[in-house]
Amino acid sequence: STSGPGPPGLASISPASGLLSGGTPVTITGGNFLNTNGVPVVLFAGVPAGSVVRVDANTLTCTVPRIASSPAFRRGGLVPLSVMNY
Repeated sequence: STSGPGPPGLASISPASGLLSGGTPVTITGGNFLNTNGVPVVLFAGVPAGSVVRVDANTLTCTVPRIASSPAFRRGGLVPLSVMNY
C-alpha cells in the first residue's frame, strides 16, 4: 500500500495578531500545503479565511475573517488556526 503526503504542518503566522473584525492579511508558513483540488482550506476559530493563495508547498497567504462571533473564539485567548488539504 502506498501512503500519500502527511497532513499540513504549521510553523508560523505573520502578523501574529489582528483585529476581531477581520480583514488582516496574513502569511502562514509550514509544510505540505497541497493543491490537489484547489487551495487548502484555512480556518480561524472555525471560520473560513478569505482570499487563500497557495504560494508554494510551504507558504499560504489569506485574509483573516471576522471571528468575534465564532463560538470557538474565547475573548482574551488564542484563536485556533486550522489548515486542511482537500
